Amino acid sequence: MPRNAAAYRVVAASLALLGRTDEAPEAIRVLLTSTPNATMGEIRSYIPYRDAEFVERYHSALRKAGLPE
Repeated sequence: MPRNAAAYRVVAASLALLGRTDEAPEAIRVLLTSTPNATMGEIRSYIPYRDAEFVERYHSALRKAGLPE
């Protein structure tokens, strides 16, 4: 597994999008261990992407993986 928060978010979202719902929550667990304040609200405040469709897909995948609101 990667060592930084952004990488864990990408891993968790990717696993959720791939339907690997048993592995995605583990990536969120590790993310929250290293970055306990990680929430959907926090991510929404600084994700730099402008493509609304991408952002919605990314946020939806993080929710499916288990990232708290």
